[in-house]
Amino acid sequence: MTQIIRGAAVLLLALCSCGRDAASNATTAVAGPEAPSNTEAPAAASPQDGVTEREANLPDATDLLERSVAAMGGREAIGRIATLHYRGQLSVTAQAIHGTMELWWKGGDFFTAQEIPGIGVIQAGKQGDVSWSEDPITGLRRLEGVEDAQHRWVSSLVPVAEWSQHFAQATTTGERMIDGRPAYDIALRGHSPQVPAGSKGAFDATMTIDAESYLLVAQSFDQATPMGPVPFNVKLEDYRTVEGVQFPFRQVSDLNIAQAVQTIDSLEINAEVDTSRFAMPHGDEDVVRGPDMAP
Repeated sequence: MTQIIRGAAVLLLALCSCGRDAASNATTAVAGPEAPSNTEAPAAASPQDGVTEREANLPDATDLLERSVAAMGGREAIGRIATLHYRGQLSVTAQAIHGTMELWWKGGDFFTAQEIPGIGVIQAGKQGDVSWSEDPITGLRRLEGVEDAQHRWVSSLVPVAEWSQHFAQATTTGERMIDGRPAYDIALRGHSPQVPAGSKGAFDATMTIDAESYLLVAQSFDQATPMGPVPFNVKLEDYRTVEGVQFPFRQVSDLNIAQAVQTIDSLEINAEVDTSRFAMPHGDEDVVRGPDMAP
């Protein structure tokens, strides 16, 4: 559920394109918080396709991923989710940025809107083959290539259950500690059909699964943006059960420029969703807003 819950790609774009301006205008800005000392950095993915001797002694990646699916609630419970809607808060404390977020999802298509005072409304969506994003800096854009492929990946309802739809290979690459608990890093390699075959490392990612609970506790990849790739690392916390499925209600995202925290206030499953919001707006239309977003 990681990426849908947090709307990570949209917030990332806001931080990359707008956060620098907000930080420079802030009169009381302070240095961003450092990563906890008891959290090790994920092991770098091996550039080779073969499995090393060290990797061979670690648990099988596909087995870990299936255990994670079961820990999240199981494929049957996940399959019963037809729609999803959430509301929440987001903050970048170092830059004194605070805002609200909301998301509607149905069958892999979605619309998400985030309102950040001083920056504006950042929104994104996907309907069928069209992925799009709109923010005050880059405007309305249809996403293509790597951006489109990653947009589809981050819209996965439960990424551990759908990894094979986006990647060709999964390999357990290491074991490390996260907040005092052992966890396994799984490198996901290979390209989706939307990514040119010659795009080196364009769509690799690392999932980190708790070695005891088997919940997905972290994820990292290089997010494609109009300004180039940006390293993106996220920790998933505060799992709660909704309709038999585990969802992380708190996400801490570390980027080069700041640390962002997103929390969910309410989450509804199988509620009515207006799918007309998912479509990419026309360039000459006003910004599409959710019903509860301020004008």
